[in-house]
Amino acid sequence: MPTIKRLTFTKYVGPDGRRVKKDAPGAKPKQYQSKRYYGWYQDARGETVRVKLSTDKTAAAQQLAQLVKRAEWSRSGLRHECSDHLETPLAEHLAAYKSHLAAKGNSERYVRETAGRLKRIQTAMNADKLGDLNLDRFTVYLNELRGGGASARTLNAARGDLKSFGKWCVMTKRLPANPFEAVSKENEAVDRRRERRVLRAKQLADLIAAADDSETPFRGLDGPNRAMLYQLAIATGLRANELATLTTASLQLEGDSPCVVVRAAYSKRRREDEQPLPTWLAEKLQAWLDVKRARSLSLAPQKLFPGSWPRRAAEMLQPDLEAADIAYTDEAGRVFDFHALRHQFITTLAAANVSPKIAQQLARHSSIELTLGRYTHLQAADVAGALDVVGDPAASRESGAATGTDDADASKELRYSCAKRVSHRPESASDGKRGDRGRVDRDSPETVARLGVASGVEAEGMGLEPTTPCGAPDFESVPACRGRTLSDRGGLFLAE
Repeated sequence: MPTIKRLTFTKYVGPDGRRVKKDAPGAKPKQYQSKRYYGWYQDARGETVRVKLSTDKTAAAQQLAQLVKRAEWSRSGLRHECSDHLETPLAEHLAAYKSHLAAKGNSERYVRETAGRLKRIQTAMNADKLGDLNLDRFTVYLNELRGGGASARTLNAARGDLKSFGKWCVMTKRLPANPFEAVSKENEAVDRRRERRVLRAKQLADLIAAADDSETPFRGLDGPNRAMLYQLAIATGLRANELATLTTASLQLEGDSPCVVVRAAYSKRRREDEQPLPTWLAEKLQAWLDVKRARSLSLAPQKLFPGSWPRRAAEMLQPDLEAADIAYTDEAGRVFDFHALRHQFITTLAAANVSPKIAQQLARHSSIELTLGRYTHLQAADVAGALDVVGDPAASRESGAATGTDDADASKELRYSCAKRVSHRPESASDGKRGDRGRVDRDSPETVARLGVASGVEAEGMGLEPTTPCGAPDFESVPACRGRTLSDRGGLFLAE
């Protein structure tokens, strides 16, 4: 039966406590235990062997269990496919996994950063072979990160990387099971280190004007082009890396549905995206493109926003914010960096009462929680109007007759409502089965006398609050939307 324990050995010390030889004058024996655990088990040949294990008892037990399982496979003659891989240097597996990520079409940056994080995990866990990776070692590693002040997002990134690597190892028959499947996810909502905010309409206008007036280029991108970049980011929600890949061929400005196309290779979700453009921006982009094409000597598609600015997008934004007298970090510690422009886009959709499902599609998010939770920043002034639907219950006592709260008028309103229901019930043809028994002459004197209403009379609302029309939305009645089409509303800024 497999056994695990520390070794006990004897050393001799002199009167001063220092180690001496056994036959030294005054030598006394003193027992010690080894720092590492050792395990005994039967190998593939059936012989009992001793192996050196981890200094952590839980990790040592898992190491011994893997050795026992491997020996059982060999004795049964099956020799599991994973056996040889477990002894292969971990660096070889990581290199193969890196090639796998690149072959899937992931961006070079993603592959490089993922491989770098896995390499750091390997070093921290002191894992030389694939068999050295186990849940206990990884748990110790996460606890060390947490103790060092790492954020929940950093911990989740490490979890995601190693979990995906384990899944790939199972898929390629390198591991019999994914040992990291059981690692729970950290709650990022309670440990968010970077809180973003959105700006008001005037602040956004000042920011764009400041960039347009700037004579200082940033990593190859001049001021007027930055101003157009900011407007495109605000009106589409595209990310910095996606915007950097756009060319003149990416813009489809003709027709009734102008849009910008992000190729699948550059989209975060790895699919071609056609992001609609509001009319006001399509017109600006057309004029801007005409100027760029007039200055260009090449007919080939040109990058809209050239340069290496995506690597320092937040840094690029700061001088323009300063010129517009807008703080990068507000009093609450929230920042307005380049990615906050995407937050601005999604928050604008919410403020314009765009349905959550459409907002999720425009944001290109995998879940509605991400759209409404992390990316929507409605302030008190934006939602205060919603409270107008909450009325004063005490007021109903003063308007009982008008609202149908006293017995007499309530029965009348009930008859009124019934008449409206009858007036909207579709008439069925007399087919011999039901006949005309269910049909009512809504405008006959008898019906009007009994129900108190004719079908052509408009019914008054009833209830605690004044009624609200329930017909098709009238966007012209909304001041911020007046004069705009539905597609234009995606480009609205938050109102002051």
